[in-house]
This record gives sequence, structure tokens and C-alpha cells, in this order.
Amino acid sequence: MAVPELTIALSDLDKDVRGYAAVALGKIGLEAKSALPELVKTLKDENSGVRLSTALAIDRMAGVLQDKARSLNSDELSEVYTNLEKALPVLSDPKADFSDEVLAAVRRSLSVLNNEKDSRLFERVFEWGRANPAIAGLVLYLMAMPTLWALILLIRPLWLLKLNNALKPYTDFEIPSPLGGTVKVPLRFVMFVGWFHYHPRVLDAWVCQQIDVAREAFAHKNTVSDRRVYIPIPVVLDGNTVAELSSQDLHTTFWDGRQCLLIWGEGGIGKTSLACHLAKWAMADDKASRLCRHRMLPVLIEQELDFKVPDDKHPFREAIRGQLQALIDASDPIADEFLERLLRQRRILVIVDRLSELSEATREQIRPGHPDFPANALIVTSRVEETLDEVPKTTVKPLRIEGNRLSSFLEAYLTQRSKRELFTDSEYFDACSQLSKMVGQRNITVLLAKLYAEQMIAKKEGIAEENLPDNIPDLMLSYLNELNRDAAEDEPDNLTVHEDAKIVAWECLKHYYRPTPAKRETILAEMEAITGTTSDDVKARLKHLEKRLRVIQAIGPAQDQICFALDPLAECLAALHLVERYSNQKNLWDSWLHLSDSMPGAPESIQGFLLAMRDCCLTRAAEIDVPDYVLEELGKRVGLSAETLRKAQVDQRMRRLTPQLSTGDTLLRLNAIRELGELGPATKAVLPALIREFQDKDWQIRREVAKAIGHIGPDARTAIPALVERLRDDDRRVSAEAIASLGKLGTMAIPALIGALESKPAHIRSTAAWVLSSFNSTARGAVPALTAALKDDDWQVRWVAAYALGCIGPDAKSAIPSLIEAFKGEYELVSKEASRTLWRISGEAEAIVAALGEMSHGRDDN
Repeated sequence: MAVPELTIALSDLDKDVRGYAAVALGKIGLEAKSALPELVKTLKDENSGVRLSTALAIDRMAGVLQDKARSLNSDELSEVYTNLEKALPVLSDPKADFSDEVLAAVRRSLSVLNNEKDSRLFERVFEWGRANPAIAGLVLYLMAMPTLWALILLIRPLWLLKLNNALKPYTDFEIPSPLGGTVKVPLRFVMFVGWFHYHPRVLDAWVCQQIDVAREAFAHKNTVSDRRVYIPIPVVLDGNTVAELSSQDLHTTFWDGRQCLLIWGEGGIGKTSLACHLAKWAMADDKASRLCRHRMLPVLIEQELDFKVPDDKHPFREAIRGQLQALIDASDPIADEFLERLLRQRRILVIVDRLSELSEATREQIRPGHPDFPANALIVTSRVEETLDEVPKTTVKPLRIEGNRLSSFLEAYLTQRSKRELFTDSEYFDACSQLSKMVGQRNITVLLAKLYAEQMIAKKEGIAEENLPDNIPDLMLSYLNELNRDAAEDEPDNLTVHEDAKIVAWECLKHYYRPTPAKRETILAEMEAITGTTSDDVKARLKHLEKRLRVIQAIGPAQDQICFALDPLAECLAALHLVERYSNQKNLWDSWLHLSDSMPGAPESIQGFLLAMRDCCLTRAAEIDVPDYVLEELGKRVGLSAETLRKAQVDQRMRRLTPQLSTGDTLLRLNAIRELGELGPATKAVLPALIREFQDKDWQIRREVAKAIGHIGPDARTAIPALVERLRDDDRRVSAEAIASLGKLGTMAIPALIGALESKPAHIRSTAAWVLSSFNSTARGAVPALTAALKDDDWQVRWVAAYALGCIGPDAKSAIPSLIEAFKGEYELVSKEASRTLWRISGEAEAIVAALGEMSHGRDDN
């Protein structure tokens, strides 16, 4: 082949030889591609003719290479591309004066060759790999393994978790170090699967696998099942009132980043119920209903932490680990590293319930501001607004149910319980009305409304025979009765349960006036001392409260502490215990009030207990003579208005006095009736009890009852028939008081007074006329009866009748003739009163004056 010789000829001394050699190589084309390097050099020849011939040769060769690019192997393709690329700067030089067509042809060829070269990347890599097998194998491994795990991550994330766990024991894989020697690396990281171990998709897949079991287990926890019926109530969310809290309201808190939510408020307000409901939102399948973008498994911490753990273990983490293991029914403990990842990446929602009631040692372990605090998704419930190490947090404060929303709350509760159809509308509204009367004007907690609803259901279904309670302490005791309704003969009866529960409750509150755990031994000793029973008996009775009724719980690692399941129940029972114990002993009450003021954070921190004490004082006033000032002092501490306090004091007095109406000696009964009368219209509530005392044989009792009814005023109008009946009383003092009281009942009593004008006793008739006079023109309906009374046989009746007609005024005009006749009568007092009445009645004044003048003249003649 002539290509080598022609290539050599490009360096010949004769310019013609060089020129013809270049032309010949151009005509040969593809086979002359090896001469390209020399042709590129010849482009710089000193002879312009040689340069031009060379440029034309390269032009022709570039065109051929462009057409035959696919036939070249990778090395050839790379070589010709490189040579043509070297020619490009020379052809582009303006001083060389090469043709633009040649330059364009080379550029086109380079573009085609480059595209062909790029399309053969894999082939090039493969060729490089064959040339460098060790490095190529390493690179392939580095690329293939992560790709494989990424693909599995998309399809079967849990496989990665299982594979990682299987490879965990192999931790001593040695690889060379760039600095010399070897480095020990866990096999799962050498295989790159370790980098995907705790990827969010893996954690989500694990949570998804456990979610069904967790939902069921969480719902069966006693704390949660007792609050399975959830009725939304208004809350204050970060200072703004929200009528009905939804998961969307908390998305700004839980959607991204570290999450801390504080639910705080008084006992029984619904803090734990709300927290349990948020836990259900955390597990929701519907993303829009969740608290977070992903599902979370809720772990409920409601007991003291166990500090008997190894030194390298954290009590709070261990409590979470134990609760999580129970929640998902895992046979093996959750690995430390895995638990840490679940907590840090917010796949576990930690709920700490009743933080304010936990011991200081436990509270010290729950420090969200500490760097090592594990829970990045935390909900805390407390009776006080906890600082929580001043970390950023969302606060939610449930509000009490307003009095005007009681019926709608009960409606929703009964509907969710599928019990609304048990009640007719009238029965339902009667029950609502009774609850409203029981709580008065104040708003109430969710717990009280729920307990009342359960009592409604129990009574309607025949489970409870008693009437619905009309006060809060009795509501709590009725709740205990319902829990104890199926007690066996060898189990404690209701009264025993009441006594034991009060003792336990007081032991749980006596130190801080708010529910806290108490030592089991201390409670047993106190029960034994108060009840006078044996040690075995009190242990059995305490076990009945714990295991059978479940109103108390054993807590602590050794189960040696007792706390109440419901804080408001503990407060109310403790208050009953204290009120019954202190009774009317002022010195004990003074000491207690002083001690309550010294409690940390009082009165806000012990608000629930103070309210319970006030309720018990009000409801037990009839049985226990609690000093009046105690109720006033309690009212001040719970922030009640003066009007509310006054009403409460009146209610207390009525509760104390009402039983005394029919029991005790006469003097005690008389004093009770007088005190009730002094209360005025407020005594309306006990009016039926007062009316019953009209049947007493003692005239003093009957007279004081009549007087007390008069003090009640118009609100006692239902007593009119009873007062009318007393007009015929055998004792004149009673009938006189009855007729006087009728006059105090308002215009509704006028018909009865008119009827009394026809009574047989003259003093009744005269008193009736006198009372009618107090109504002035309003008594115009009595004019005919009073006119007839002007002719009564008793002059005093005629005298008072004339006076009453004058008080009525112009509406008594029809009585003028009878008044003139009365003026003619023999009794001077009647005559004078008739004349005054005639002057007070406007109308026919001239005729009256003439008539009176004639009568006066006739008298003068006589």
C-alpha cells in the first residue's frame, strides 16, 4: 500500500512532491487516515501551494470519515477525532487564508465523530475496564450496591431492615487504609445496605406493619377505653379560642421538625381524653387527618419511672421501650439503636400524662430541653402550665362546658353511646334541666357531664334504682354505687365502699391538696385505724377498690403506691371526708383554711379541691352545721362573685334548715321557720315543705309558717289556697297572719281577699278589707264586695271598707250611694271615713256636697 510512502513524501524537499503527495492521500480517503497527523503538520508548510493541497486533502478525508464513522472502531474513532481537532486551529487562522468551505467541512466531521464517540461510552468504559480490571470492579461495586438497595427501598423497604439486622453481628470486615494498614468496618456498611438501615421509608414501613396491632392494643388500655367516647369541646390554642379542635389546627406544630404540645387545665377538664384522641389522629390512615405527614405509634407514660435500671440505661427510654414492646406485642425487646431512630425521626409519639402529679424524680427525667432527651414528638398533660425547659411548644387549654351548651353536649354523648333513643324528648330535657339546676350558673368539667350522662343511662336501663343526683358529691357517690352494683354478698356494700374511698382519697390529697400517689402501707394503716377492722379485711377492701371497681391504681416499680384513676373523684371524696370530719369545729376550719393558703401556687394550683370542698359544704349543710363563713372563704378563693357567694350561703342555710322544719323540739322548728322567712324569695324552693307544716297542731308553728310565706312574696302565689284555708283556723292569731300574708303575695291574691270579705269571723272580713286597701286602684275588682261590706253588721268592717274604697279612688264611683248611706250611720268613725272617701272619689262632687250639706243641717237641727 502506498500510504506510508506518501506520508514520507510529505516531508520531501521538493514542494511539488509534497503537494502531489497530499493530493494523493486525499484521494485515497479512509485508508489514508493514518497520515492525518503528518497532513496536519503540512498545513503549516512554507509553500502556499502545498498548504492549499493539504487543506483540500484534509477536506476530502474529513468528508469520508464523516460518512464512514460507524465503521471505525473506538480507537480509530478517537484517533481521527483527535487529529482533526488539531487541524481546526490552523484552518481557523485568518493569516493562513484557508477556504471557509474546508473549515466548515472539518467542523461537520468533528461533530459527527463526537456524536459517534459519545454513543459508544459503554464500549469505552468496557474497554477501560478490561484494561483496568481491579479499579473497574471496585467502581462497579460502588455503583451497583447502592442502586440495588435504592431499588429495594422503593419496593420492599422492610427487606433492608431485616438484612441489616441479619448482618449486624458481622462487624469486623477489614479494608485497606490509604494511610497504611487496615480499618475494621461493619459488613453491612461495606455492602452499603447499612446506609439505608433507618431510612424514613424503612421506618414508615415498619410502623405500617405494626399499626393495626398498635391501634387495638392502645384502644384496650384502661385509660383509653374509659375515654372511648370523645365529644369535642372548645379549647384555647396558643391564646386563641377554637370551638372544635381538629388535626389541621395542629399541622403547624406536628407537620415538620421537633414537636412539643402541652395540654393543661384543671382536673376532669378532658386533658387525657384529648391526648388519647390526638394519639388516634397520629395513627390515622388518612393523611389529612393525621397530626404528622407520617403515622406515629403512641406510647402512653402515666406512671412513675422505674429507676432500678442498669447504669448505662435511661429510665425514660426504658419506660418508652417497655410500653412500645407491649403496644406492638413484640416478643423481643426493641433494639436501642432502632428505638433511638424511631424517637428521633418522630415515628413514636410519647404522651406523658399527669406530669404535674408525678414525683420530682420522674419529672427530672422528662426534660425536653436536654440535648439527650430522646422524644422529638411529645405531648404532655398537666394541671399547671409547665415551662418544659422553656422549649418552643404549642399549648392547648380545654375549656369548661358552658351552661347553655350542656344539653348539646349530653345529646352528642348519648348519641355516640347509642343511648339517645332510650329517652323521650321530655325525659331528656327534664334531665338536662336537673343538671343545670345542680351546677347553677357555673360552667362544668367534661367529667361531671359524662358521669351525669352515665347516671341517666343507668337509671333508664334499670341498672340504678335511685333518682338522678341533684348535687355533685351525690353524683360522685352514685358513680361508685354504679361500679359496685353487682357486688357479691362477701364483697363490700356501697356504704363501705364510700367510706374506704374517702379515706384513700384523703391520703392521696392530704399533703399537697391535689391528687398524688400515696404509699399503700400508709393507706392500709389509716383504713385499719379508722374502720377498726383487721389488717386482712382492709387489704381485701382496698383490693376491691383497685381490682373490682378500678377507681384506684397501683403504680411504681414495686406497685407500692396508690393513685386515683379520676382526679375529680379523688378531690370530691377527700372533700367529703374532710367536711364530715371537721363538721362545725371552727378551730379546725380556721387551721385548714390557713394551711390551704400556704400550699405552693395556691389557690390556682388547688382550685379543683377548693371547688370540691365548697360543693360538699353546700350539699352537707343540712346534715353538718358547717360555719357560714367557711363557704364565704371558699368562694373567695375560687373567684366567685359576691352575688354568687350570697346565693351559695342562702342555699347552704336552706339545706341546713329544711330538715329542721319537721324534726326536733318546737323552739328549734320555730327558729328554722323564722330563718327561712328571713331569706325571703330564696325560700321558694322549700315552699312545699313549709305548706305541709300548716297541719301542725301547734298554733305557733302555723302562725310562723304563714308569716314566712308572706316574706317570700309574689313567688309564693302557689300557697294562696293553703293561706285561704288558714283563714278558718281555730286560732285567731293564725288566721290574722294568713290574711296579712295574702296581701304580700301580689295581685294574684286579690280574688282570695275578696272571698275573705264573706268570712264568718268579723276580724277576717275587716283585715281582708284593710289588705285590699294596700292595692289601691289595682283592687278595683273588689269594689262590689267592699260596697256590700259598707252594710256589714260589724262597724269595724264598715269603717275599713269605706277606707279601702277611698284608696281605690275614681274606680269606686259606683259605691257613692252606699257611702252616702254609710255617712248617715250612727258610728262617727264610719261616717267620717265615708265622707273622706267621697271627697277622694272624683266625679259628682256638687251632688255629694249638697247631700252632705243637707245631712249636716238635719243633724244641727236635732
